[in-house]
Amino acid sequence: MTEGTLLSGILNVHPSLLPRWRGPAPVFHTIMHGDTVTGVTIIQIRPNKFDVGPILNQELHKVQKNCTAEELGAALATKGAHLLIDTLMKLPEKIANKREQGMMGVTF
Repeated sequence: MTEGTLLSGILNVHPSLLPRWRGPAPVFHTIMHGDTVTGVTIIQIRPNKFDVGPILNQELHKVQKNCTAEELGAALATKGAHLLIDTLMKLPEKIANKREQGMMGVTF
């Protein structure tokens, strides 16, 4: 990326380790299915598609035993905010190293 290159597009902060739990209710599915690890994913949005864009950044989060959806959602929101700031501060590097989501482990 050269100086002066315009970076455009939309980023999404998704409360799961995509491609696991694509869709509108990842926190609830994490709790309902007893996942012990989840996380936050920063992706680029693709037009007219949801949760399938390339991954720019991810961070793991251990799900505590007996954690509620409300508690998990709050923890992932905080983690997601920090991860988004980190991603934006290193955006050219993150875009250069983005990775496409594979089909292994996809859930909805």
